[in-house]
Amino acid sequence: MDSNGDKYTGEFYNGLFHGKGQTIFSNGDVYIGEYNQSLFHGNGQLRYASSKIYIGEFLSGQYSGNGQITWENGDVYIGQFQHNLYQGNGQLINLSGKYVGEFSNGTMSGKGVLTKKNGWTFIGHFEAGVIEGKGEAYKSGVGIYTGDFAGGVACGFGEETKTTGEKYSGQYKDGLMHGEGKLIRKTEKGYEK
Repeated sequence: MDSNGDKYTGEFYNGLFHGKGQTIFSNGDVYIGEYNQSLFHGNGQLRYASSKIYIGEFLSGQYSGNGQITWENGDVYIGQFQHNLYQGNGQLINLSGKYVGEFSNGTMSGKGVLTKKNGWTFIGHFEAGVIEGKGEAYKSGVGIYTGDFAGGVACGFGEETKTTGEKYSGQYKDGLMHGEGKLIRKTEKGYEK
């Protein structure tokens, strides 16, 4: 036991935690795994007193490599980490839905698929957690949109087909038809332009 109340049990090398071991921290956190020069290094699991759990690879005391973190609220991330952040390929499952794709600096960034609990699915490029640039959005019973996104909504040129048969091809702004475009509505006699 050291002066701050933490308790280590395991292997040592030159007076440092090295190899396999376990630390029970005075705040209630528990680490079980591999150490290098008294830092979490290699495979291990860190169980926080708050109920958050990380199981995976560590590098110099930080989440780094492949791992899984389960947060207190039930959110789960499975994938790659770097410097304690989501980085690389992974999947995030939370109360609003599921994202599978690329992450950068802890946020959805790069190619990915976001499926929300409300039924909407977004496929495309994400930046800072929202779809950006070219992409696709669809919802069963509503329709499909293919085109440009900005800030997570249709913006720029796009094409939308609704399950009612209505079709629109043209400009969007803030998620709404705006500017030049062509709208075709389905009637009992066929399509109306």
